[in-house]
Amino acid sequence: VVLLNSKVAPPLFWKTFMFLAIVFGAAGFGERLRVSRQQVQQTISAVEARERRLQSILDTIPDAMIVIDSGGRIQAFSRAAERLFGYSAAEARGQNVRMLMPAPYREQHDHYLTRYEETGERRIIGVGRIVVAERRDGSTFPIELAVGEMHGGSECMLT
Repeated sequence: VVLLNSKVAPPLFWKTFMFLAIVFGAAGFGERLRVSRQQVQQTISAVEARERRLQSILDTIPDAMIVIDSGGRIQAFSRAAERLFGYSAAEARGQNVRMLMPAPYREQHDHYLTRYEETGERRIIGVGRIVVAERRDGSTFPIELAVGEMHGGSECMLT
């Protein structure tokens, strides 16, 4: 009661109130930031675990497996693919998959991907066929090609 009647008390009261509001607001923000960082770290750990599982599959699958994005760029290259084509996964990753095809297929491949992306028409997806592939050294050989598709959100990948 005495504080309310004092001419000095209200400014001190409001300064204290504002100080405490800022302190508690900052503490709440700090806690939200800590929780957000923890959630980001959990998400990163989950993604890394999925990457390790995928790499384990690619390292042990007996057949060559190549994963490409919708632009034809190699995203994953199995150990069997390394042995078959003569490229390391590091060399192949990011390159267009047409590097594994001899002419004239090499020149036509991007057109096939564009047509599929524009029309959704599946001419080879889900259908196995024998085609000719090209090794790093330029030699060609027949392979059985089986193409599958996988969708992750708005992204389409082909295997």
